[in-house]
Amino acid sequence: LRKFESEVAHHFGKEDAVFCVSGGMAQSIALMIHSETNKTNIEKLGDYCPSFACHPTSHVTLHENNAYSELLKMEAMILGLEGSENYDPESLKVKGCFGMEPLRLSQVQKMFHAYDERENPDSSSEKFMLSYPNKVPLGKTHVSTIMLELPHREIGGKLTPWEEVEGISCLCQDRGVRFHCDGARIFEASVGYG
Repeated sequence: LRKFESEVAHHFGKEDAVFCVSGGMAQSIALMIHSETNKTNIEKLGDYCPSFACHPTSHVTLHENNAYSELLKMEAMILGLEGSENYDPESLKVKGCFGMEPLRLSQVQKMFHAYDERENPDSSSEKFMLSYPNKVPLGKTHVSTIMLELPHREIGGKLTPWEEVEGISCLCQDRGVRFHCDGARIFEASVGYG
């Protein structure tokens, strides 16, 4: 197993890699590491709730029974939905979600814009975003990580355009927010991106 991990790390130009038996385990580890990395920032913010942002079809919200909330005490900010207070992962599983678009740079920008407006008492920007599952307003959260699945499995393997992946990465770097790309289907994504 260590040989396999070493080969994968070398392939991606990393100093090390770890094999996880499930995507849920890998995502939870990534969220925990990224949240801990930002813990100093969170402690400065006092009562702000640790959170991450993701697409409505992220497998951590659809298939992991809110483990991030129960185990990590984190909230999910759902991007790409108007009226996130109505987010219902169960209905997505039943009705399907193939008509949805992948996570887009504009959706991440919109969240950060609303986050910046939280200090403005006249702003209604933050009111459109509530976390899942506990419906915490965006202004009361601290987003440590943006999670991106490549490709988006639940919407038929659609990919966020590569230039937007790079744009999200740059935006996250500027904001001091971690950018986590789910690698479960990394080789499928590489074919899709050419």
